[in-house]
Amino acid sequence: MSLHPIRAVRELLDDDVWRFALVAGGFSAWVVLSEALQTGSTTLEIEPVVAAGFLGGVLFATRSTKATTVGFRVGVVGMSVPVLWQSIELFRYIFGLSQPAWFGLVQAVFAVAAIGIFVGVGALVSAFAASVGNWVAGKFGCRPNPAGH
Repeated sequence: MSLHPIRAVRELLDDDVWRFALVAGGFSAWVVLSEALQTGSTTLEIEPVVAAGFLGGVLFATRSTKATTVGFRVGVVGMSVPVLWQSIELFRYIFGLSQPAWFGLVQAVFAVAAIGIFVGVGALVSAFAASVGNWVAGKFGCRPNPAGH
């Protein structure tokens, strides 16, 4: 059995959850990153990622897929690109200091851990927003009745 990267990408894009996560998360990442670059701010706004997670919860409310799965994946995609983009300057600063190499390596490990925490928190908040969107769709939306009643 050989590994084909194109087959793996094709299988990933055949999954509706990942397809939505890549589109909605990618769009929200673009909004977050463009806002940060236009304002020159070092803080990242999480609202577009939360809105994309909420939308995922609403859209996937009638499917067998859990809304939190959709929201979590949207959060990972939506937060990873802006956080990684902002961390480039951090790594430049760390490795530009005149310090022992091992100390720079320790700082880089802590920075990578912080990046993981930031992306994880964004993903959890987006998953929560998706569960709220799922609840809203169930409460106010139109769900099909079981057995066609």
